[in-house]
Formats: sequence, structure tokens, C-alpha cells
Amino acid sequence: MITLGVANAVCSCLIGCAQRHVHREALVAIGCVLHAALIIFLLVWIPDRHLLAVFFVLSALWGFCEAIWQTQSNGQFNKSVFHMLDDETSRFTICLGKNW
Repeated sequence: MITLGVANAVCSCLIGCAQRHVHREALVAIGCVLHAALIIFLLVWIPDRHLLAVFFVLSALWGFCEAIWQTQSNGQFNKSVFHMLDDETSRFTICLGKNW
């Protein structure tokens, strides 16, 4: 769980920086393909006691995918309803979208 959380936090910041150069649709597509690949891998993979590093790699990749979903969904929410919210709510959702 620590690996997932650290990967999620680090990748959220990196995705926020990368979003200036890459379109939202491309980031969501990357997240979708990677998440689908992880799910398929977890369905067919037989865990082995000697491959402990695989657990950590899968957890980090899952955190990366979760970071994509969190940043892009919060960003889309802020973009779509920003003009309809009052000041306090909009400040709160902007802070959530920027992971502050």
C-alpha cells in the first residue's frame, strides 16, 4: 500500500506537469490501456514467492494509473463546472484538482 501511495503522489505531480505538453485524451488513453493490461495480467498471473518484486511493480503501476484518473477527472470537473460554483466551493475543488 505504501508503494501504491508513493507512486500515486509522485505520478500525480508528474502528470500535472506533463499535461501542459500532452492532451487530456492521450493521458486518459494511456491510463485506460495500462489499467486494462494490469487487470489482464493479474487475471492470468500465478503469484510466486520468488517474484516478490513483481508485487511492488504492479502496485506502482496501479498507483500511476490511479494518478491519471484522479488528475484528469478532477481537472475535467473543474473545467466543466467552474463557472457554476461559488467562490469557496471552486477554491476547494481547484485545490483538490491540484492535489494540495
